[in-house]
Amino acid sequence: MNYIIIFFFIIICSNAKSQKTDSILTNIGSKKYIIRNIKVLNNKQTKEKIILNELDFTADTEIDSTEISKLLTQNHQNISNLSLFNFVYIDYNISENKYLDLTITVEERWYLVPEMSFEIEEQNLNHWIHNIDYHYVSFGAGLVKYNFRGLNEKLLLFFIYGYKNSLHINYLHIKLDKKHKHLLGFYLNYQQQHSIDYTTFNNQALGITLDSDNAKLYFDAILSYKYRKNIYENLTFFLKYNFQSINDTIFLLNPLYYNLQKKINYISLMSEYEYSNLDNKIYPTYGEYVKISFLKIANLTRKDNVNLFNLRLTFKKLIKLSDIFFYGNQIIVFFSNPKNISYNFFYSLRREYYIRGFEHYTITGSQYLLQQNSIRYKLIADKILYLKFIPFRKFNKIPLSLYLSAHSDFGYVKDFTKMYLTNNNDLNNRLLYGYGLGIDFSTYYDKVLRIEYSFNNFYEHGIFFAIKSVF
Repeated sequence: MNYIIIFFFIIICSNAKSQKTDSILTNIGSKKYIIRNIKVLNNKQTKEKIILNELDFTADTEIDSTEISKLLTQNHQNISNLSLFNFVYIDYNISENKYLDLTITVEERWYLVPEMSFEIEEQNLNHWIHNIDYHYVSFGAGLVKYNFRGLNEKLLLFFIYGYKNSLHINYLHIKLDKKHKHLLGFYLNYQQQHSIDYTTFNNQALGITLDSDNAKLYFDAILSYKYRKNIYENLTFFLKYNFQSINDTIFLLNPLYYNLQKKINYISLMSEYEYSNLDNKIYPTYGEYVKISFLKIANLTRKDNVNLFNLRLTFKKLIKLSDIFFYGNQIIVFFSNPKNISYNFFYSLRREYYIRGFEHYTITGSQYLLQQNSIRYKLIADKILYLKFIPFRKFNKIPLSLYLSAHSDFGYVKDFTKMYLTNNNDLNNRLLYGYGLGIDFSTYYDKVLRIEYSFNNFYEHGIFFAIKSVF
């Protein structure tokens, strides 16, 4: 019966037709207008060109009156997806019956942010709640400067203590040209871990904590270059140097953690193509998204034995079925070679990507396929809560959206090694699926909370939590 329900769920969603976005403006008749002026207001820190670069029109652009609503909706979306503003408003006036004057008003966020973090280093929040272990908790503190120089650049200095002791220094989105099509980024990361997951047994990650020594050391330095072809397309290259080492105890527990090595040095080159045309990059309800990532890792010495490459394809399609119903679909394909990679380079459905209903499991392998579906009902959308007792304008208005959802996920993880047999990982090399209902909260500073009740094909079920959108 469950197969029938899921089958019809997918058939209905796949045949759904996208409807046109509702007009946000009154129909003013079919007529040609010329955009004469574009004025930006309240951008006290943000350079005006950062906002204007997100527009797919310029002054002197001619536009038909029937396209005004679509144009403003799309460009409101483009500016909002910068994640620099709490609110964005675009208004217009018609002058002399032939000119269109536009006014863009923004409410800037707080850009210098002393940040603190509480990180669960388990496979996901639900698994940690089910098996609470404070060795798998990390606390972080640091300072982040968003929108540095008013150019949407980012500076980060962050310390983490707990499961891992680490230092992170990043300088991202450095503009190299006036049109902001060429960007650089620098990353430095140093990390010590007293606790580590060293293998997967019985579909669970097995870990150990060494109180008097480091289980693992990790250092990397990354240089990134991004070419921004247009508002929707990016091509990014990453050049990375990495050093890792494990303690003797970890090596004895799993000699294949680094393929019979205790430490490795390697360089990697990753290229990433991304196309994103989503109404909201944090919690999208309609649009399309494509990402193609290719990673090549090469030895620095013959001893390192880490030559490999992988390819990841991600496709998202979100459709507005009506004013209140939305359908979302995501497909992720991951391929890695060679097939007998070391455990350190195994990829799994456990943290960022997983089959809903299998949150308590770790499913590792060198290749996987994940397909996710959701139908969402808009219960509350873009409601603004006014907190008059807070005197600061940046914090006294809280946007809130609330959606009810039904979901179904399918996945398959391929393990070419014998580990899935010797370690009793019987969720590998078989079709898995989960389904259920949930409620999604989307609110302040790009925060999302999901609460779901899910089932899997082994008749297990429960309540699960997540702090990001599936799509």
